[in-house]
Amino acid sequence: MAWITDGINRVFSNGTPLHDPIAKPQGETQVKSTTCYMCACRCGIHVHVRDGEARFIEHMLAHSPS
Repeated sequence: MAWITDGINRVFSNGTPLHDPIAKPQGETQVKSTTCYMCACRCGIHVHVRDGEARFIEHMLAHSPS
C-alpha cells in the first residue's frame, strides 16, 4: 500500500491541493458563441474562455439541428 501514498505525495507534494476546487477561478471568463466543426451539422456552442484559452465548451440548446 505504500505505492498509493507515494503517488499521492507526488501529486500533492506538501499535502495540500494545487488549487481550491470550490473557489471562483482567477482571471476574467468570457463566453463566446460559435459553431462546432466536428461534423456537417454545425451545432451552436458556447466556449468559455479565460486568459485567452478555451476552458469549457457547452452545447447551445437554442441552436440544435439534431
